[in-house]
Amino acid sequence: MINGVTEMRVKVESGYIIATASCDPEYPGIDVEFEPDNSDKESERLSNPRVLLEKPIGEDIRAILWTDSQTEDYTQEVRFE
Repeated sequence: MINGVTEMRVKVESGYIIATASCDPEYPGIDVEFEPDNSDKESERLSNPRVLLEKPIGEDIRAILWTDSQTEDYTQEVRFE
């Protein structure tokens, strides 16, 4: 448990896939991120590969994806109706 949040870490080739509960109560869901073993290039990245699957209150389920390591902004949003 890190900062009160349960974390699941799965070792994969060249890093870990890490899953945690979303911290925003109005957007409950799960946050899944790839953390590479090679962290010496961490300063060159603004974000790791990441998927956030959430169910905002009163809205459809959506998946938010970060696929560009050179931006902090997500690159794709998929809504499930």
